[in-house]
Amino acid sequence: MRIIRLIAFLFFLFSSAEGFAANAKKEVKQGNLLYNKEQFSQALKHYQKALKELPDSDIVNFNLGTALYKNQQYQEAADSFEKALVSLDKDLVEKSHYNIGNSKYKLGIENEDKDTASALNLLEEALYHYQKALAMDAEDEDAKHNYDFVKEELERLKEKLKQQQQENQQNQGQQNEPGEQESGEQKEESKSEENKEQSQNNENNEQQEKNSQEKESQNGQEKQNQSQGEKQDRGLQKTSAAEKKESSEEMSEKEALMLLDSYRQDEEPQELYKDTLPQEREPKVLKDW
Repeated sequence: MRIIRLIAFLFFLFSSAEGFAANAKKEVKQGNLLYNKEQFSQALKHYQKALKELPDSDIVNFNLGTALYKNQQYQEAADSFEKALVSLDKDLVEKSHYNIGNSKYKLGIENEDKDTASALNLLEEALYHYQKALAMDAEDEDAKHNYDFVKEELERLKEKLKQQQQENQQNQGQQNEPGEQESGEQKEESKSEENKEQSQNNENNEQQEKNSQEKESQNGQEKQNQSQGEKQDRGLQKTSAAEKKESSEEMSEKEALMLLDSYRQDEEPQELYKDTLPQEREPKVLKDW
């Protein structure tokens, strides 16, 4: 994008009877010298001093606008250029429209991320002022170039704004459905708790069954041991009686068979219990003039 223009107004323009006051002449001249040396901040101070002497001067306001623009004070620059539009000099008016277009464009691009809609409006204003400049000078190549460039930027911002609006609508739709999302999360949490509870119940049931079988096994073993003890006691008693009887006479064959039967074990060992666990195009850099 081509940049702002400066009209280097010569000192003799201020020599007429309706010219500027002597002090304003001096400040404008000094400001122009500093501006041409690219000392824009210092030039701005001199133009501001001249403006105090001649606040309605089209020339002072125009030159002040150029210095403000170079100091990146785009809103203030646009305001100064607009004050220069009252000039009777058509060339100055055409250049003021052109420079307002540049200022509006820069101001819009600076704020496009903060407020895309506002930036879009500023670019539309820039196009309007380029059109005004072209209406006064159809051969102004700079105005043609900037108009085409800003028009493309305007289309880019329109698309950007459209995407932002779509994203905002999607976000609002998501915010309006928190209950459903929360309900789904609660269901999943409840289901998980039920699974944990069921798993715990299964483990408890298996443990109870294991304990019951172990208890039955112990009772069976106790009964077996008791039966064995009783038989052993009877055997001992019989043995004692047999020994006593043997001391007097020999054991008969029948009595011998009965003694052998007393030692017979009929119980089978119980089976062991097996525990089974449940398993984004930056704007082009402006050329310096």
